[in-house]
Formats: sequence, C-alpha cells, structure tokens
Amino acid sequence: MFTRKKLKKIIIFIFIIVFFTLSEDNLISQSSIWEPLKKIKDISIIVGGDVNGDDLDDRVLLFKKSTNQGMRLLIAEKKGFRTIKYEDLDLDFIKDSDFITAEKINIENNKIKLRLSMDMKRVFPFVESNEDVMLTFFYKGNKIYLEDMVANVSLGYDSHSGKKLDPPLKGVHLWFNVLTSRLYWKTWLKKGKRSKSCYSQFYYRFFAKKFKEIKVDGDKKDWLIIAYPVHLGNFPEGNPIQYGFESWKGDFDLSANIYTGYNDKYFFIYSHVSDDVFKQYLSDKEELEGDHIELWFANSAKEKTRIDIYPGNFTTEKAAAYLLYKGKKSVQKKKIDKIVLATKKMQDGYIIEAKIPVSYLPFNYIGNINSFFTVTLSDIDDSGQEKKLSSSSLNESDYFSLAKIKWE
Repeated sequence: MFTRKKLKKIIIFIFIIVFFTLSEDNLISQSSIWEPLKKIKDISIIVGGDVNGDDLDDRVLLFKKSTNQGMRLLIAEKKGFRTIKYEDLDLDFIKDSDFITAEKINIENNKIKLRLSMDMKRVFPFVESNEDVMLTFFYKGNKIYLEDMVANVSLGYDSHSGKKLDPPLKGVHLWFNVLTSRLYWKTWLKKGKRSKSCYSQFYYRFFAKKFKEIKVDGDKKDWLIIAYPVHLGNFPEGNPIQYGFESWKGDFDLSANIYTGYNDKYFFIYSHVSDDVFKQYLSDKEELEGDHIELWFANSAKEKTRIDIYPGNFTTEKAAAYLLYKGKKSVQKKKIDKIVLATKKMQDGYIIEAKIPVSYLPFNYIGNINSFFTVTLSDIDDSGQEKKLSSSSLNESDYFSLAKIKWE
C-alpha cells in the first residue's frame, strides 16, 4: 500500500524521467515542473525574478553538464514559460563553459547579475591576475545580451609602454562595457611619501570579424552578424577627446557605431556616424575637406598607417581616401584610389564603408595579437571649428596609445 510520502517520491521520479525524454521547450512550457527541477543534478543554479518588466516571476537556470552547459532564461507567460538560451555570439571573452564556475546570481532591476571565475586577460591583455568577475545581462527582443564585466585586477604590463611591471600593479578596478566596447580602468597610485592619487584611462576595444568577402555598397546587411559594434560616444568623463568638447551638444552632434572585419587580403570597416550638421568643401588645393573619419593602424614594431576617409557631398564630390602616415613618419597627403569606398547620407549623419588592401597596413598586421587600431571622428559644423572624438588617446609617438584590435 502506497503512503502519501512514497507516492510523492514516485511522482518526482516520473517528472525526472520526463525531463530527460521530452524536449526542453515542451518541458518548460509546464509551470508545475519547478519542484522536480530542483532535484536534477544537471542544473547548478535556479533563480527567480522579473527580467522583462511585466511583473511576472521569470527564472534563470545555469546548467553545468558538458552536454548542456550555459544559461537559460525562462520568461513567464500566462500558460507557462518560454525558453531562451544565452548565445555567446562568437564573443571570445565569455563562453558556455564559463558558467560552470558561477557562484552567485541575482535578478536586480530587470537585469541578471552573475559572479563567476574567469581570466580577464581575454578582455585586457595586460592583466596579470584577477578576482571573480561580475557580469550583467539583460533581456531584449527575445535574446539575452551581455552588458558589462567588472573585476578587480593586477596589471602585469604598463598600458602606455607595454613594458612588464615587476611587481605587478595591484588594486586596479577594470570595467568593460560590452555594448559599446568601451574599456575603463582605475587605480590608486602612491609615490614615495605622497598620498595616493587616482589614475584612470579609457579606450575602445575593437573586434574584427573574418569575412570571405564584403560587398562595399554602404548597406549594413553584411554586418548584421556582429551583435556588438563599437559605439564611439560623447562621454565627457575621461574620454579621449582632442579638442572642441566645450561646444558639443551630445551624441547626436558627433558619435558613431563602428564595425570592423578582415580577410587575408583586405581590412573592412563600416561606420555609421551621427552628425547633426554635415559639412564638406574643397580646400585651396582642391582637396576634399570637412567632416571625415581617420583610421590609425599600428604594430608592435612601431610602424603606423594613417588613412583619412571623406564621405564626399553625395552629389558632385565622390568619397575619397588619403594616406597621411606610413611606417614611422608622416607623409605628404596622397589620394589612394585602390581603396574601395561606399557612402550614404543618412537623416542623422552619414555612412562610410571601406575595403582597404593589406599592402597599405603595417607589416604582419592582419591576425596579429599585437595589432592596434584607432578611429577618430572629425567634425567641422558651420562655425568652422574642428572637433575630434577618438577611440583612444592617440599619441603619434607611442603605438600603445592606440586601442587593441581582436581578430575573431
């Protein structure tokens, strides 16, 4: 004769069998599975909370088994739950296997906060060691996105010169905004008997996607597979701005979303620049001047290339690319006809898409772990005052002032 206690155990056992025989989507559509789920060893963490702002109790599940690693989000609906798996979107700094080390997870203000162990050197190559990393995720458009990563680290190399630090610099706070690719670190320095002083630095980290080919036509369709472009924005606190900041109104005045790609023969770039007042004109030398972007490339041998790209005026003047720096010195401004360009005038600014032969880049640049890259936006406006916004500090005599580029 079955007692109530035995019957309960049998029911739980049946639910466990069903979990492994039915598809995950069908299983999670049943809201009554939560108690049995807690008994399954494959799930390491289950946390509840509102992720999408509808005041219903959603669930976050972390799986640790090798065949089922990663994070699942269960969005609560009237008749059950809808399953969404976190996709790493080819990011090199967070993979499904990293979730095995997760120690703590919370849902706060509709965002998922997760603490785990991982090597921050994936994000910033100068890191010697680091404490646990706090990750923030959010839900949008039926997908889970990684928003930022924060950790306390020790730096093994000087971020300016690239020289090894002995001993490593401890107590550095590192923050990486994945959505914008903006990297920030802050540390307290003490020199001799002087009190501590705060030192911080910003730059943007570029991720280049490998393509077989890109049709250079100013259309974004080829770039849609890149979920996290660099957003070069108007952040006044420590952002590497050369000059003109005092007259800026905000991101709509000057900012850009920048995508980069490559193959063995070419470097590709797609840039959507927000610019509220677009201006182009011919100089006294009949060269195109006005709003444009500057591209800086460098290698660890201190070789650099600077290429300026002008979008033209979209009517009488075509887009043009010019070489201004090559090797280890400036060169006379020279038009480059072999760079394939496409531009479009947009309501909020303009688009530049370019295909640059590797012969114009520093030696052994494509695919090298010690490649550096910076984009600078130049804005003229009606006043004639040039304003510049750069993705790094951009010191021409120091190649480490350029941001790192990661070849995916």
